[in-house]
Amino acid sequence: MSNLKTKIAWFLLITTSVMAVSCHSPKAEPITLQTLDSNASGAQKASIATPEVSFTDETGKEIKLNTLKGKVLFINFWATWCGPCIREMPSIHALKQSFRDNKDLLFIMVDIDGTLEKSKKFMNKNKYDLPVYIPHSPIPTNFFSNAVPTTVIINKKGELVEQMVGGRDYVAPEIKELLHKLLQSQ
Repeated sequence: MSNLKTKIAWFLLITTSVMAVSCHSPKAEPITLQTLDSNASGAQKASIATPEVSFTDETGKEIKLNTLKGKVLFINFWATWCGPCIREMPSIHALKQSFRDNKDLLFIMVDIDGTLEKSKKFMNKNKYDLPVYIPHSPIPTNFFSNAVPTTVIINKKGELVEQMVGGRDYVAPEIKELLHKLLQSQ
């Protein structure tokens, strides 16, 4: 019996460690935007063109990012079991509400587990007006490298301009300022 308890304890320790590393710290990380910009030098390069990526919505409709040029995209990779994902969700909802009249900003909440039914129930239960998708194509690592939550922002030209790993407060002035700037650009 002692051997079984030891195995269970090790299993729980490993599982908890993996989840903690995957989800990052339970506290929201401070926002330090390092948007890739054409005036950047050295390691920072001009905005990165997005590869062909597609997602499926709750009705089964596929959307391809390369068909959404002319829109600013806020893409959040999350899971219902991820504590930091759940903690940042109210701020993402509030951010979306603050831009609700702007048709040039799209929010894409990507359930990395591919369980649309479960994630849609989560959104409905919490009264979040956030559209849920699942990956339909492979996701490039400059978008998502298995750390949740991860958010990417894509400009109107279809270029990746920001990748934020870890929980955030998305109603922070820096985020709103970045989105306003991207929405005003051509």
